[in-house]
Amino acid sequence: MSDSAYHLVATGTDLVDAMPVVDRLLGLNGAPDRVQVDVECETDSHSLEHWLSAATVGRTTTEFLLPPAMAAELEPLLVPDGRKRIGVGGPEGVYLWVEPTDTAALARCADLPPVPVRVYVGGLPPSDFSWDLIAPAPARTLVYWDDCWWPPGPGIRGEAKHAGVALAVNASTLWDLEPGPTGFRVYVETRRDDVELARRLAAAARLTVIGESESL
Repeated sequence: MSDSAYHLVATGTDLVDAMPVVDRLLGLNGAPDRVQVDVECETDSHSLEHWLSAATVGRTTTEFLLPPAMAAELEPLLVPDGRKRIGVGGPEGVYLWVEPTDTAALARCADLPPVPVRVYVGGLPPSDFSWDLIAPAPARTLVYWDDCWWPPGPGIRGEAKHAGVALAVNASTLWDLEPGPTGFRVYVETRRDDVELARRLAAAARLTVIGESESL
């Protein structure tokens, strides 16, 4: 959310070490029944097998960044489902939405030069999220546990709107997923001006706030 701040509270080189950190932060959430998980990944068109093998129909989609000639070749191969698939063209190329059901287009992509792809998996119940969804390096992944509720404490207000936990893998930033060293970064979300809540949450999870926060 644009009025949210994302406070870095843990980093590491082994993704296994991120799991208990995320669990401790989510353990502070006062409304576990309403949490949803979103996953985004920056990868390329030759590295989609990981995602397509675990694709959830209706929840997984991919956004390709294509040279105009390649976009013109792939667009006729998309399943005619009535959705607008082609995005705005710019100096970097043309954006094209490709679904896991577009098997002809995906098969053709395997024979063409690799192009950047952003994978989106949205609205997962926590029980449907698996850490195996996170692709290995060099892919860069964001996982966002949204719709948490941070209960109030002595002298500190609670937070229901700007509340979540985020994880960046193999990236130096959260939302833009800029390239970074292999490893992870864990963030806790609060209202933009509520650093004290972030510190309280971090301390309750045996963590500390590291550096400046990030925002959308």
